[in-house]
Amino acid sequence: MKYSQAFFLVFMLLIAIPALAQEEKVCADKPTYSNSQSWRFKVAEKYFVVNTTNTLGNAVYQVVLENNRRRVFEIDGDKRTEITISMADELRRLFFQPTSIFEYLKFPLCVGMSWETEYKIQNGASVFYRKATSRVVGVKDITVPAGTFRVFEISRYAIGSGGESGSSTFSFFYSPQAKAIIRYEYETKENHMTAIIRTIEMVPDD
Repeated sequence: MKYSQAFFLVFMLLIAIPALAQEEKVCADKPTYSNSQSWRFKVAEKYFVVNTTNTLGNAVYQVVLENNRRRVFEIDGDKRTEITISMADELRRLFFQPTSIFEYLKFPLCVGMSWETEYKIQNGASVFYRKATSRVVGVKDITVPAGTFRVFEISRYAIGSGGESGSSTFSFFYSPQAKAIIRYEYETKENHMTAIIRTIEMVPDD
């Protein structure tokens, strides 16, 4: 009798363990987008040199999907101007792009997964090489000006590769509902003397 009870308990545990493991795996599927969708973001930047702080300003941008291409516009009151500068590229990275060398997002996006990415950044005649490690640390609710969303939090750390110095830390908050990173926090340091801090948040798309 005791042996049969023990066997039954072991059998039930063998059934329950895979089920529990499956329940704990929280993932988001790859998003699908449709033309005419739009999102609006506010960008705030600060630049530090030793003990001096300069606010680079706050700006609002709109990202619009047209003919499978994301166009980026700077919003200034009633004025709407399309931009092609580096900020436009940065805002496009808030969305899933299968061919992006930066790999801010990978799907299916699951809590606990991690990935490494090597890429280069060109700034005028200068080229900077980076190696980044990204990890999905959990799921939680956050509030941004556009509302409250359930998000996947992604922590990312990038360092210079190929003998280059400098490091950058990122925090991404991806919302399956918005199909975008709705909050983005970025800090980069060069030679322990200069730093740029950038925050991007989704705001209502009026």
